[in-house]
Amino acid sequence: MSNSCKYLTLYNDLKEKIDTGIYQENDMLPSENELVKIYNVSRITVSKALHMLVDEGYITRKQGKGSFVSSKAGHKTHREMHHPQKIGLLIPCISDIHALTLSYAIGTELAFPEYDLHIIQTHNLEYEEYSIKKLRNEGYDGLIIFPIDNEIYSDTILALQVDHFPYVLLDRRFQGIHSSYVISDNLYGGALCVKHLIELGHTKIAFCAKSDLSEQSTENRYLGYMQELRRNQMEADENRVFFSLTDETISGFLAKIKSGQITAAIAVNTYTAKYILLHCDRNGIRVPEDLSLVCFDTPAMIDSKYSFLTYVDQDSFQMGVQAAQIIKKLIHNPRIAPIQTILQPTLVANRSTQKNQS
Repeated sequence: MSNSCKYLTLYNDLKEKIDTGIYQENDMLPSENELVKIYNVSRITVSKALHMLVDEGYITRKQGKGSFVSSKAGHKTHREMHHPQKIGLLIPCISDIHALTLSYAIGTELAFPEYDLHIIQTHNLEYEEYSIKKLRNEGYDGLIIFPIDNEIYSDTILALQVDHFPYVLLDRRFQGIHSSYVISDNLYGGALCVKHLIELGHTKIAFCAKSDLSEQSTENRYLGYMQELRRNQMEADENRVFFSLTDETISGFLAKIKSGQITAAIAVNTYTAKYILLHCDRNGIRVPEDLSLVCFDTPAMIDSKYSFLTYVDQDSFQMGVQAAQIIKKLIHNPRIAPIQTILQPTLVANRSTQKNQS
């Protein structure tokens, strides 16, 4: 391709992005050095294209600061715009408040007509892999993936990375793959729960889940729980750890509360907390008098009657917003360095925890 074609190609691409609102009024364009790398052209080619945009009133250039979209740049109307960019959101199942809030936040951020968002509930690893391949083949511009819980990433996700296909992982990250992601610091969240209960005088603290350690979030919350106990030189008693709680196994947990071997518990999510509350009520165990209870996510969003629960808020809405903003950037420049965001959760103290009375 001749140099003249190259600078015209760059000029037309930047002009189109301004026309369609990808770059909006007062937005700063990538620097000349960044444009050289993005478009694999020379510095002279970039300079020519930018000068043309200045001459036509699309951008202004500020010495030492960069190039900015001019207020005079006329954006196309919706009818004149190209088809919206197609984004796929793959999520295991929208069955809890966390998943619902994530989906809502992403949908708010990736709104029509600029974006066409399609949500697929994947349910299992086989369908997740099928859906990723299918959406790529159908010409989707980017994917937001809340992966099925798995210890390692699939070859299908690895192929996205190798091919520089725009994607961001949601609420998960994998060892050994340098991808973009947005996660909550679940390790810190688990420690927050223990710290709060210790401050209330509890030393006999249980960890409860209806799942097992194959779930990444469960594993990290459990590790945070264990590490904070050890940091406070407290016994990490395996007899106070309950995974895969069922109607058959919860009896042991309830017996330890009645005998005073457990005075506080951390539920890995709101549904585990709800399950514990149900069985405590059936067995005459009072919360917080007999058991201080902390859980993850926002319980009041399940039902207002659970608004008394102390919980760790991992800010599901902000997680969704961040994922949507990252995929926008990756679509515009698939070869930029992975964007990795770790959100710090906060503990919201309510009436389900109190000072240890024993």
